[in-house]
Amino acid sequence: DDDDDNLKTSTSSTTDDTINDLTTTTTTTTTKNPNHVKTAPYIDYVVDSYRSLTFLMSLWIFYLITLLLFSNIVGRVEREAYCDTPTFSCNLVRDLITWITIAILLSVGGLVIIVPISIANDSSKKSPYIVTFSFVLLALYTFIPYKYIMKYRTHIPHDAPGGGNSTELKRFIQSDFALVITTIFLAFGCIMLFMMAILFVITFVPYEFVANHHPTTWTFWDMLLPSHFTSTANVKLAGTHKVNELLQNAIQMHQLPPDDDTHEHDGSIDDDDDDDESAAAVVHDRRQPVNAIQNFVLNGEHEEQCGGFIWTWKRIFTKELTRKDGIWLHSRLAIGQMGQIISLGLYVTLLSWLAHSLAEDARNARARIIADWRLPDDWESWALNIVPTPSMIYSAFIPGAVIAFISGILLISVYVPSTVSTVLKLRCGLIQTLKNDNFNSYRSSADSTFYNIGGMIYALLGSFVLMFVLFAGLIFLFVWPVTAHFMMLVLSWCLGLCITIGIKTVMLMFCRANFQSAFFRKNPRSANYSALAMECWNIGLGGGVMIGRLTQFLFASAFWIGRIDVQFLDENVSLFGYSFDYTPINYRKEILVHEAHRHPFMERLGAMYLMRLRHGRNFSCDAGACWRILFVKGLMPWLEKYREFGRSRQDENDSPTIHED
Repeated sequence: DDDDDNLKTSTSSTTDDTINDLTTTTTTTTTKNPNHVKTAPYIDYVVDSYRSLTFLMSLWIFYLITLLLFSNIVGRVEREAYCDTPTFSCNLVRDLITWITIAILLSVGGLVIIVPISIANDSSKKSPYIVTFSFVLLALYTFIPYKYIMKYRTHIPHDAPGGGNSTELKRFIQSDFALVITTIFLAFGCIMLFMMAILFVITFVPYEFVANHHPTTWTFWDMLLPSHFTSTANVKLAGTHKVNELLQNAIQMHQLPPDDDTHEHDGSIDDDDDDDESAAAVVHDRRQPVNAIQNFVLNGEHEEQCGGFIWTWKRIFTKELTRKDGIWLHSRLAIGQMGQIISLGLYVTLLSWLAHSLAEDARNARARIIADWRLPDDWESWALNIVPTPSMIYSAFIPGAVIAFISGILLISVYVPSTVSTVLKLRCGLIQTLKNDNFNSYRSSADSTFYNIGGMIYALLGSFVLMFVLFAGLIFLFVWPVTAHFMMLVLSWCLGLCITIGIKTVMLMFCRANFQSAFFRKNPRSANYSALAMECWNIGLGGGVMIGRLTQFLFASAFWIGRIDVQFLDENVSLFGYSFDYTPINYRKEILVHEAHRHPFMERLGAMYLMRLRHGRNFSCDAGACWRILFVKGLMPWLEKYREFGRSRQDENDSPTIHED
């Protein structure tokens, strides 16, 4: 945060000048109340100005369940509705109409479902009538679809003449999967209605009463205050904390460094010093002006480890992440994480159902082969080797599913620490922003953050499927009789190669310890002999490099494809100007958008602008601005070098002439 502090303080005069300029155009409106602009705060995911994050996440879960149910219904449209013959053009027209219908259903459904229900989650309004309106709509959205789906399921003609005109839609409605999804849809709708009833009660509780009785630790009172209020208050506390730390660090730079031989840091004289002249010299030296610039150069840089996995989750639970660091975790991250958790459970459930179905099919197929007396004995044994046993399927599916599930848990758990780490890197300058040539690509299309929720869910699906296919497929090849012998040969070859590489590594360690010293050789002749032998040997061991790189990239891509928060491919990896990994850029845009709105210093700067617009020259007058500039330059004189360096860099960019001091 040193660069943040430097930026905040070094731009203080510019800020004061900007504030002074504001009054030139608002002198006639300084005594009036500010105009309110309608922003629909209940669906504002840029500023996150909703009332309850829990309600918002529950609403999106309800929408995702509704999406899952109705997309399956709409996607199972009869082929005969578009054409009579199953040709390619018929399938293309059908699929095109299906995708367009789903797009319209998702867009319009999101506006029709999320917007009117989210009105009750408005933090700026406390009206029981609005909550009642949203409650009634939620009840209609929940009970009417459930009633008609169950009625359609009940009246399907199972035993009608001619097979009952069974269609794909009717088969889906009759399935157990549709019944489970419909039941979950009803249950979560009832949960949302219960939460809406709680919001209705909260509308009668004044915010002033809650604020006056709110304790320092988390209790039930946190449910009564909007999360937007508490989070904003914590960010403001973080701004105060950062400014105080800035001042404390500046004060330390004005103190003399301790002298271990004669005195302590507080300026006292040791009792063992009997020389009065040396003691007087020490006192005299302490009265001399302190060279703060010298102290800043010698002691101004301090580093601490931050942004790790345990560090992040610990500060989240202690609320220091918002109260001290001022890091705002955006709502799309919370919604995406909840969607990932639900999707992971759904993926495991579907995988279990798939394993059971395949095992039953394999058991039935083997029973039919054994029962068919027309097959010769050699054909029967060959067919039984081809068809796997249920134990083979389970022995491959269970370890693969466990590994894929653990991988999914790791992916979900690292999103928040990775986001916090990216924010800290942006603030301290490890990730360049304004000085980066590619930064304009972030600013040009900042609205593309809507890709993130869907990207998080489907990226997890891709990683889960790839992990399962790799491990389950590899295990199945070892237990399947058709490929078991070949896989054992491959395994023995790989083990022999790995043991040989291990022996080579031990020999390399011996040679390096006796013949090498960093970039130089202790014994050039022996080092040349050993290097030539190893180089010739490595021609035969080149297969290890192939296996190592193939395995590393294969499993790394299977894991990292599930993460859209960091780039897997470097920015320089491109083909004819096309960069392949654009998804992490959209996620970083989300972070930059919230940093532009929710950085602690942006909160304080915005408050200064609003105070100036509200009170005019009664707030931050010209004399005060000049005094603050003198105060900052006197307390932190090293900040002047950032301006000078910035000007010199600008001059270098404008002119090729090199200036010498």
